[in-house]
Amino acid sequence: MKGRRDFDWRHVGVVFRKELLDTTRDRRTWLAMIIMPLLLVPLLLLAMPTIMAQHLERVQETPVAVAVVGAEHYPDLVAFLDGRDGVNTVQLEDPVAGLAERAVHAILYLPEGMGAAVAGETPAQLRLAFDASDEFSTAARDRLAAALGEFAGRVVADRLAARGLDPAILNPFPWSLENLAPPQRMVGFALGMVMPMLLAIWASTGGMYAAIDGAAGEKERGTLEPLLSTPASRTAIVIGKYLAVVLTSVLASTVSLLGMVLTFLIRPAALLGPGADLQVRLAEILPAPAAGVILLVVLGLAGMFSALQLAISLYARSFREAQTYLSPLSFVVIFPAIFTQFLPVEHVPEWFFFVPVLGSLAVLKEVLVGIIDLEHIAMTLAVSAVGIRFALAFAVACFRKERVLFRT
Repeated sequence: MKGRRDFDWRHVGVVFRKELLDTTRDRRTWLAMIIMPLLLVPLLLLAMPTIMAQHLERVQETPVAVAVVGAEHYPDLVAFLDGRDGVNTVQLEDPVAGLAERAVHAILYLPEGMGAAVAGETPAQLRLAFDASDEFSTAARDRLAAALGEFAGRVVADRLAARGLDPAILNPFPWSLENLAPPQRMVGFALGMVMPMLLAIWASTGGMYAAIDGAAGEKERGTLEPLLSTPASRTAIVIGKYLAVVLTSVLASTVSLLGMVLTFLIRPAALLGPGADLQVRLAEILPAPAAGVILLVVLGLAGMFSALQLAISLYARSFREAQTYLSPLSFVVIFPAIFTQFLPVEHVPEWFFFVPVLGSLAVLKEVLVGIIDLEHIAMTLAVSAVGIRFALAFAVACFRKERVLFRT
């Protein structure tokens, strides 16, 4: 088995077709390559915003109870709060205990002599206590802050009116907001929050079961030795298996992209938020050059991780052991993906593009907002090519070692 054989691309093609046939027969590979990304991605993008929106709506619609300490010092303010929707004032002997037990959601302390202070136009210091670990208490804080601001505005308006002054003098610079970003860029920005991460995750994990089955699975079934006895060289066998794993990873990424497209078509607001511009077409978001760059970046990621997965799977004694070894590999993508999720694409440090995975994620974000930087793309693809070269060399080296191939 240690004898050298000449490398032949025909042998690579035979091994590649054999691996694809084995892959299509494996239900786990179909699950990881097609079913999971096609179903999980739309479910994640559609369900999570809906659940969060419903929860926030429930918090906003739930009336909050506010314990007022010193209500007798300024009854006008207490009456104003009682007249607002969603706010109920109560009196408690121990309001701090009531807040801890969630019997009330906030405590408002009115100082002694507040009525006289307001009438005399001197400041009166209020205290608002809440529980930051309770979202209902946080909602009570926000409602009370808005109510106190409105009441203070009324008091100021009354003081100005008593002096014959127009309250408008307090706002010398009325202003309005105007978003000049085109709809395509807004859509690209929204997609850039989730698409790079999902594409990178499926590019790095979509071919995992194919890699495990093609190495550890063959060892476990006892079919690796007959394969080694064929005329194909060790390098040809590795490259054939490697190409099958890469194809599986790219297919998984493509299907996850299809899942995002379906989500966009079914419910644009799930990705873009309420009031999304439904007239924006996907062709305007992902024109042919952008789609080509995305495909190249995904190929680079899939190429690096496929070679690593194949080598690690070959080292493992069994399918289960290979799964154990490869599971932590996903964190190599998840951590950079989280790190770059909120990264402003216009201010990405140059060194990002020299780091594997990190540079790929940054380029994906740039492309989605319409930035095609050829220098950044070239640097990222060069880094991926070097990573593929070393990872594939590592896989070939592992495949040539008898103690690794027949490790039991």
